[in-house]
Amino acid sequence: MSPSMSDPRVKVKPLRKPSLLNGTINAIQKAILQGGFRPGDLLPSEGELADRLGISRTIVREAIRVLEARGLVETGQGRRARFRSGDPKAVSAPLHILISGSEHALLDLLEVRRSIEVEMAALAARRATDAQVLALGKTMDEMRQAGSDLDELIEADFRFHTRLADCTGNVVFHALLEPLADLLRASRQRSLKSAGAAVSVSCHQAIHDAVARHDEDAARRAMIDHLDITLRHLGEKPRP
Repeated sequence: MSPSMSDPRVKVKPLRKPSLLNGTINAIQKAILQGGFRPGDLLPSEGELADRLGISRTIVREAIRVLEARGLVETGQGRRARFRSGDPKAVSAPLHILISGSEHALLDLLEVRRSIEVEMAALAARRATDAQVLALGKTMDEMRQAGSDLDELIEADFRFHTRLADCTGNVVFHALLEPLADLLRASRQRSLKSAGAAVSVSCHQAIHDAVARHDEDAARRAMIDHLDITLRHLGEKPRP
């Protein structure tokens, strides 16, 4: 049964300033995230939400549209909104604009990658199944087959890191990396032009081999080496 306003999970409080759209958005978002909703669950109707919050249905409708743009809910013509797991792509555009405005955009990105992907590689080595290791190996084949085709090599490189995230069994890694996709491709385009395909394949092979052996320390070292080489080939000076 879908949640209603009598459902104990729906803990929304009346707003002190019901005219504020942001307050409505935050109240509904908090209720969804703290209410134990599962993907596919129907949200309370616009009328129920409006009554509980003490606001108009128009404001609730606008708030739902914002939450849909964020990937938190989905709606259809004449249907109540449903909860959906957050879509990482929903934040990619503003994040891309934010980082691209930085003087050191690609270096900033690399610092974030070091913080995330080194441990991601170690967890992949610890948790990867035989099937996931096989998929990672197929991506290595794709990288070699790309040869000097830079576009194909970049896409194969991206798939490798996506499948490495799969190996961790932790969906948060996808949520963190997906919004960075465009910048990651831009970074790879610059570094691969400088380093060449052979260097890239060698770096990724070392990561693959460590994961296949379930050697966490080796996976960490291989990822650090890979990112250090990427830094050298970005053609930018390290930040102070």
